[in-house]
Amino acid sequence: MKSLKSVFAVLLLCMCLLFSSCSMPALSIERLDNPKETIIDFIDCLREERFDDYGKYIANYSSLGFENRPQNNTDALTEYIYDNIFKSLSVSFEDDSLESVGTGSSGVDYSINGRNAEVTFTLTALDAEKLQRSLAKEAKEIAQPKINTGYTYDTEEKAYELISDSIESLRKVPVKEFYSENTLTVSLTYIDGMWRINMNEDFFNVLSGKPIGSPIADRLTSGLVYAKPTTEEDSDDE
Repeated sequence: MKSLKSVFAVLLLCMCLLFSSCSMPALSIERLDNPKETIIDFIDCLREERFDDYGKYIANYSSLGFENRPQNNTDALTEYIYDNIFKSLSVSFEDDSLESVGTGSSGVDYSINGRNAEVTFTLTALDAEKLQRSLAKEAKEIAQPKINTGYTYDTEEKAYELISDSIESLRKVPVKEFYSENTLTVSLTYIDGMWRINMNEDFFNVLSGKPIGSPIADRLTSGLVYAKPTTEEDSDDE
C-alpha cells in the first residue's frame, strides 16, 4: 500500500507539472552583448586616436595602419587630412537600442546567427572627394590671377606652394562641409567573449576618406599604410 501511495504521489506531481500552473523551468537562452556596441567602441577609438586599443575590435587584421602617420616632409594636404580624418568619424543606427541579443535574434539593423552577426549603420566621415573638389576650385581661384600675368607653375615647389595656400584658405571653411554619410553593412564574429569586426573594403575605404561608390585621387590617402592581415598567409594572399 505504501508503495502504491508513493507511485500515486509521483503521478500527481507529474500531472501538476504538465497541466497545472506549475511549470518546468524555462530553458536558458544565451544572451550576448549587442554587436552594435563593438562598432561604437571601435569608432570611438579611432576618433580619439587611441591607436593602441582599436585593434582588439577587429577579427581579420592585426593593424589598419592608421597609427603610422608620416612625421617628416609632409605636404599641407596630407597634414589637413590627418588633422581631420579621425575627428570626423561618428556612427549612428536606425535603432539606437543596445540591449543584449540572443544567438538567433534580429532587429532592424542587425541579425545574429549563433556566433556570427551582421550590423548595418551610418558612418559619417571626412569625404576626400569633396575636399578634392573644393581644393581644386580654391587652387584655380588663387592661381588664375598669377597665370594671367605670365606666372607659370612649372616646378614641384610652386605646385606644393599652391596646394599649401589653397589648404590655408579651406581652413576658413567648416570642416563639416567635407563630411559625407555612408551606409555600411559589416559582419562580426564572437571571439573570446566579445564581438569582433570582420573589416571589409567598403568600411576601410570610408575610414580612409573614400566615400562609398566614389573614386578618389590616390594621393589623398597616400600617407596611409594599408591594412595588415592577422596572419602571414593572409598577407601573402593580398
